This record gives sequence, C-alpha cells and structure tokens, in this order.
Amino acid sequence: MNQLLIIASSYVHSGLSAIPTMRDKRPACSWKVFTERLMTDQEVVVNFTHADGIGIVTGKVSGNLELLDFDDKGSRFEPWISKVPPEIQSRLVVENSPSGGKHVFYRVKDLEIPGNRKLAMKSDGHVLIETRGEGGYVKCAPSDGYSIVSGDLRHIGTLTPLEENQLIELARSFDESSATKSRDRQALDTERGTLLPSRRTTCTPGTLRFDYADSIDIRPVLAANGWKMTRGGNNEHWERPGKNGRSTSATFNGDVFYVFSSNAAPFEPNTGYSKRRVLEMLGAWPARMPSVGCDVTPLPYQANGATAYAEDVHEVPVDMVKDPGTLPDEMLSVPGFVDMLTAHTLACAPYPNRTLAFAAALAMLAHLTGRNFRDSRNLRTNIYLIALADSGVGKDFPRKVNMNLATELGIMGGMADRFASAEGLEDALLVRPCSFFQVDEIDTLFASLAENGDSTIERIYGALLQFATSADTTYAMRKKAIQQTGGKAGKFDKIRARGIREPHLTLLGTAIPKYLFSAVSERAMENGLLSRCLVLEAGERGSAGNPHFKPFPQELIDCARYLVSLGGFDGLDLENLDDTPPSYIEPYTIDETEDATAKRKEVTERCEVLYRASKTTSGKALWSRAAEKSSKLALLYAISENPRDPLISEHAVEWGWHLTEHLTRRMLFQASVYVHDNEFDALRQKALRYLRDYGHGEMKHGALLRYMHIDTDAFRRVIETLIQSELITATPLSRGGFLYRLICHG
Repeated sequence: MNQLLIIASSYVHSGLSAIPTMRDKRPACSWKVFTERLMTDQEVVVNFTHADGIGIVTGKVSGNLELLDFDDKGSRFEPWISKVPPEIQSRLVVENSPSGGKHVFYRVKDLEIPGNRKLAMKSDGHVLIETRGEGGYVKCAPSDGYSIVSGDLRHIGTLTPLEENQLIELARSFDESSATKSRDRQALDTERGTLLPSRRTTCTPGTLRFDYADSIDIRPVLAANGWKMTRGGNNEHWERPGKNGRSTSATFNGDVFYVFSSNAAPFEPNTGYSKRRVLEMLGAWPARMPSVGCDVTPLPYQANGATAYAEDVHEVPVDMVKDPGTLPDEMLSVPGFVDMLTAHTLACAPYPNRTLAFAAALAMLAHLTGRNFRDSRNLRTNIYLIALADSGVGKDFPRKVNMNLATELGIMGGMADRFASAEGLEDALLVRPCSFFQVDEIDTLFASLAENGDSTIERIYGALLQFATSADTTYAMRKKAIQQTGGKAGKFDKIRARGIREPHLTLLGTAIPKYLFSAVSERAMENGLLSRCLVLEAGERGSAGNPHFKPFPQELIDCARYLVSLGGFDGLDLENLDDTPPSYIEPYTIDETEDATAKRKEVTERCEVLYRASKTTSGKALWSRAAEKSSKLALLYAISENPRDPLISEHAVEWGWHLTEHLTRRMLFQASVYVHDNEFDALRQKALRYLRDYGHGEMKHGALLRYMHIDTDAFRRVIETLIQSELITATPLSRGGFLYRLICHG
C-alpha cells in the first residue's frame, strides 16, 4: 500500500475529512459530499490509490477545523507567531507550503466556523493572511512541497472561541489595505462608468428580457481585484490574487466564471457564477439599473404550478449559448462502483482517458442494475451514452474492460457490439431482457437517418427509441416469429406474443466527434433518440500510460456479483422452452431524502423554464428530457455509492443535474455549429467552423476558399448569405481580396 494512502487513512481515522488532490491543488474527486461526512475505508482506497496529493476539508466535518493561510512567502508569519501566547502555540499545527507560505491548523470548541475570510491584505490588494473555514479545503502534507514544521495533523489542538478570536484579530492587525480603500473604491467607481453598455434593446410583450450584464466585460473588474488571465481562447484560464505562477484558479467562457480554487474568496470553490453575480460579489454592480429600453425584471413562467424565473435569458433564444467546453474532471466521479471501475481502467490503459473510462464505467453500472431498481417515479437506470474521441485516444480499451468484467461475472450473453437489424435487437432483448450494446462508429446510425437511405437502419433507430421508453412497461414485439429455434417456433411464438416485460437496454456508443456531429440532422435532433442520449467528449489524447494486466479489485467484483444476483439478468432458456414466460422479479424502489425531493422539484422547474424559453425544436427536444436524464443519473449515483442500501441524496440529484445541464448546453452549442437542414446550410456552417477553429475568428478569402473545397460560385453564395445574416464581415485588403471576420467570435 502506498504511503499517501496510509496517511490519508490515518487522517480520516483522526476525524479529518481527507480528499485526493491533483498537482495544481484541485480536488481529484467529487468532493462536496465530503464537506458533510468523512470517507469510508473503501472510498479512501478508491480515491487515494492513484492520487497526487492530500487535501483536508475545513469546517464542521473535520471537527470544527479552521486554518490560517499566510501568503506572500509567509512574510507575516514570524511577526504574528511571536505575539501568540505559548499556551496557544502548543496546540497549533504549522506546516510549510511550496510557495514559502505557512499553514496554521487548529480546532475551535463550541463555535460555528464561518467560511473563508480575508484577514490582511497588502496595499496593492494582494492577500497576506486569510482563513479556510466552512466549505473550504486546503492541500497539505505529505503532498509534494508541503512539510510539517510543528505538531501533528492527526492530533490538532482545540481552542476556545475567545482564543480563536485572539488569533484572528492578531492576523487582522497586519492589514495594510485600509489606507487605500477609499482611493481604490473611487477608481473602481470610475471604471464602472466605462462598463455600462451603450446598446439599447426593444422588448415586446411576451418576449424574453435582455439582461444588460451580458453586455458588460467583467475582465477589467477581475483584473482590478488582483485576478490575472493566464491563458486566452474560448475558455480562458484565470489565476487568483496572490499567485505569481501560471496556475488555473478559475475559467471564464464568456458567460460563466467557474472557480476551482478554495482560496479565492469571496468566491466558493467548484462553483460557477454569472457575470452579474461576479460583479455583485466584487462590489462592481451599479446601484441604479441603467435604462436599456425595456423592463429587465426576470420573465416568470408557470412550471408545475409554481412560478420559476429564467435567470440568464436574453432577447435571443436561450439555445444560443456559448460553448461550455468539455466536462471538468470533478464531474467525472461517482463514489463506489463507478470510481472503482474508472480507476481500474485508467490504471491499465495504454492511453488513460478519464472521460472514456468514466462513461464506460457508468454504462456498465447501468447494465448491472437493469430491472433491479427504480425510483419513486418508476424511472429505471437504462441510459444511452455516447463517448466521443479522435482516433488514437483510446475508445476501445474501456469497452474491453467491460467485456472482461462481464466474462468474469458470467453474463457475456447480454453483451453485444453491433446492431444487425431491428429484428435481431428485439430477439436479443427477448432472450436477454437486460442487454448491453457497446457500438463503435455509432455516427453511421445518425448519418443514415439524415440521408433517408437505409430502411434497415431506420428500423434499428425506431427500435432503440422504443426500448428507451419501454423500461417500465411491456415491449410489444413484431408479428413475425423468430426463426431457427430448433423446431420450437410454435412455443417461442407464444412467448414472443406476450412481449418483453420491462426490457432494459443499455447503450455505449463511441465515435469521432466531427463525424457524429456532422451526421446529426435536424430530424435526429427532434425525433427523440438523441435527446435521450448523454454525449461526452473525451478531448485530446493524453500521455502514454503503463498498459498491463491487472485483476479486478475484489471489492469491485463483490459489488458487481451482488447486483447480478438480484435477478435482473434472468431470461429465456432456448433449450427448454415451454409456455411459461421468463421469471420476473419486482424491482426495488429506492427512496430519496426530503432535501433530494425538493432539489429534484427545483430541477424539474428549471428544465421547464429552459424548455419554454427555447426557440428551436432542437432545444425543446433536449430540455424536455433533461429532468428525466438527471433523475436517472441520481439513481445510478445512489446505487454506486451504496448498492446494498441505496438512498438518493440531495448531492446525488445535484450531481445528476449539473452533469445533464452541462452536456445539454454543450450539445446545443455543437448543434448550432454542425446541425443543418440542407446542403447549403451545411456549407454555411462549415465556413463558420473554419473561421472559428482554424482562423481564430478571421481568414483571408483565398485561405477560406481552399479549406471549403467548393467552386467559386457556391463559395460566393455562402459568403453573401453569411454577410447578409450579420454573422461575418468582409473587409477589402490593400493588395486585393477580402478578410472575413466572425462578428461574434468566441
């Protein structure tokens, strides 16, 4: 067992909520749940076996733990500690951080620890001393670069509230910013004036309102508060105040400022903020709302009998969102089975890719739970997943891992890797009512639908759609009996006539991103199948791993065997057909907490808002299924976390919703880039993609013409349409030709 795992376990047993961290301090797991409870021994093994470092969650969960963080290379630590009474010093744990700073740990008796606080700052706004409190975390020893100076993290002393206040006030005495606050406020007020939009919009009754915060650039305000942009592009990387390297504390995609750092007060870690909220929290939101030509009050919608408000809608359709980017790693973690199988796949893969490993593990859990579980609304765990990655990224290895696991469990009869026909799909589910198809190049399915040229594929498509909606009922099979049943066609036909009771089909499709998105038509977006799929993009090929055979962890095997033993895999015995249908076991209903019920209702109302605000049929199709997909994910989260006694928690619902919302917005963005009604529309989108992806927003006439591979007349018509649609501009060049620019680049 590695040393990091042993120490993490000792921290947890001493009452500290330990979490794994990456090299850049970010949590390496979905850690919010561990602000409320400690990890189990099983979770410690899963999360710390391949961790880069250890972090500790501060606040109540760790015994009212609070931390003082001395930045600026710890320049104020010695003056501060010299004034701390010796009887208090003896109960403090002090460690060095890689930047030369100091961390001081202590617990506080009978005191509700507040959140992170900035106690002392330099006159230029850089932080000198701050706290980590409720809801925060800190990377600590024995992670690389961290070392204990005095004390032991497994034996942290406890202070009285009066003693804690003494330490806090002593830290505040080093604040140097008070003399410049009035000047800084005046400068910020002046800068506010430059941020107000000159644009005016007109709203008519029944249209969506325009929130003028969307026309404001928050970058100057971030910079004025000590934030630094470390990388540009569609998804900018920002570094928090007080850091001087090139780390990433937050990202900004033009709409959402997503904070990773737990040391970025007033922002909370792993939380996304709208531009308006960023301005409000940094004190740069004007007290008076400027006139923008219409009422800016949020537009109410009636959702499930309650009034919900569209928080981020504009006068344009809500489907026209900017690219949210690929999934952040913290969303790709589910405690228990999913994390165990993901970790095993990553440890053995030639080119480890967390998104691909996670998608395969989640699909495998959906298969193993088939026909065994449901929630209070009778939703089942059947899901359709599509994992996208370019050639060479490693799409095939996670599929092989699932096949190997199925072989070890003795359930290979329910696994397949292709669709031969709709009839074959029905036969497979009749024999094995719980089946798992892992299909490569699934883009051909959607391409055929777009071309309307293959009736066989059309029937497969229809069957997939029917199976997706039949998991809680009986699937009515075709009239024609199955052939080649060894002379038992008559008996088989009697069984077939009864249909398939509650069939459970899990699908894991893989494809190259551009081929799938290029193949998706408006029809595919609108007719229901794609709206039921969760599409995850794996990004670029990672570093080479250490491919080797490794047996599945016994804990993983035990969990999987327990799920199989529940009976959902029982099917027909073709050698002993009689008039009796296959056995059926009533699925176990998983309860949910009251907080989970409230959160689920909130999610449903939010989806209703987004559905009603959508101005395209594609948007309506995707948002109409978002709440259902979110609930299925919450159900899987609960089973993965505790298969023998699952309970849907508020955190499970939140995770399911955040994952679903991100994937839905990403799909809507990709649809705006790729999905087309006709060939000319496809050429328009192709030109826009080349301008955005290859030209960084602009490209000369000759270069774009070469990329497009079309004749000059067709190219001219495409360019004229884009200009008339106000999507691009054409600027004459001094040496002839034109420079084409995206009007709304990024």
